[in-house]
Amino acid sequence: MSVTRLWSKNSRVYGVQLGYSNVNGDSLRIGAPSVVLFSEKRFQLSSKLIMSPNLYTTFTDAYYDRDSKSWKNDFTFNALVGTTFSYKLSKKFVLNLGYRG
Repeated sequence: MSVTRLWSKNSRVYGVQLGYSNVNGDSLRIGAPSVVLFSEKRFQLSSKLIMSPNLYTTFTDAYYDRDSKSWKNDFTFNALVGTTFSYKLSKKFVLNLGYRG
């Protein structure tokens, strides 16, 4: 679950995302709030194809351990880079293919 705010200027998009993840693994059952900051630049390759390299940073600190029923702290910072390719199928539909690493 998340809420995202985007800003656009020229061919760049910036954003902030506030989210909450629920992990239900065999050895780990937690809930963690997070903040994501991201930026991308869009390149028009043809009338229907757009390439958008992007940069993401994610921050998570406090998390709720559902097994011990307590809040714990474990600062996590991730930096991700990726690219999204968007193909315009119609005025309302766009097919996106993206990767991050």
